[in-house]
Amino acid sequence: VPQAFQKQLIAWAWRLAERALGRAESVTTPTRRAADFLERYTNIRDVHAISCGIDSSRYTPSFEPRTENRILFVGRITGEKQIDVLIRAVASLAPELDAKLTIIGGGDQKKALQELVSELGLGERVHFAGYVTDEELRQA
Repeated sequence: VPQAFQKQLIAWAWRLAERALGRAESVTTPTRRAADFLERYTNIRDVHAISCGIDSSRYTPSFEPRTENRILFVGRITGEKQIDVLIRAVASLAPELDAKLTIIGGGDQKKALQELVSELGLGERVHFAGYVTDEELRQA
């Protein structure tokens, strides 16, 4: 989009968003920052920030010495999460670290990421656990 039209296009997009969201009884976002942003650029008020995250009070950290180098991803397996970047980072780690990545969750990018793992030869180092129980999540 030519720079001369960018401000107009952005204003138009916010008007469209406001029209669509204004029809809802309530509007939520995952963070307060996103809610503030939405309120700043539209006439939508009282946007509720409701975290999609986990309740950290249900988890107790273990300070026992680690016996292996583990990396854990928990969340939706979608493009916006950029899990491919994480997988490529694991591929770039020194082999002697023997780092293992576990990906917990599901989503539309799982198959593509499994193919990436295969292409990078990381089949022994990356595990897709899928959806797990709360107890399995705490253990992970």
